[in-house]
Amino acid sequence: MTSLYHQSGPLGRMAAWGNLALIAILPITWFLPLLKNKAFYVLSSEITLWTSVVELFQTDIFLALIIAIFAMIMPLAKCGLYAYLWFVTDGSSAALRKAGSILSKLSMIDVFLFALIILAVKGLSIGSIEPQFGLYAFSSAVLLSLAVSVVTEISRKTPGAAGSAP
Repeated sequence: MTSLYHQSGPLGRMAAWGNLALIAILPITWFLPLLKNKAFYVLSSEITLWTSVVELFQTDIFLALIIAIFAMIMPLAKCGLYAYLWFVTDGSSAALRKAGSILSKLSMIDVFLFALIILAVKGLSIGSIEPQFGLYAFSSAVLLSLAVSVVTEISRKTPGAAGSAP
């Protein structure tokens, strides 16, 4: 059995390596400052995904679990599954395709959560929120993850189609 990686063209192979990079990049983005909260020109604090989850565990365990599961665990699980699909299998398993599709949808919830958090904080009208490097890094990782998902889906449906020469 030939792996999906070996059946794919250059674009598919780039997506496979991009996916492996995501496995390393995503956990790093959890600790980068996403937002800087400034209140009254004196108080300021940087917000990371990790500190948000840790602080929420002290006050709202349900919300902390939702953010930890959908913004941290699901994207990594999806990358792990895609690494398995790219390098171990030929991508023909219906169960793995279904799992990949479900994980792709669930791991995009983090974009909605961040938009909701920014909207809620801005609605308080106390202080200001400034985007930080981590927000851009995390957003870029999410976009790369989306691109990997799309190319993986194309490659599984038609092996050799994703970036192969005619």
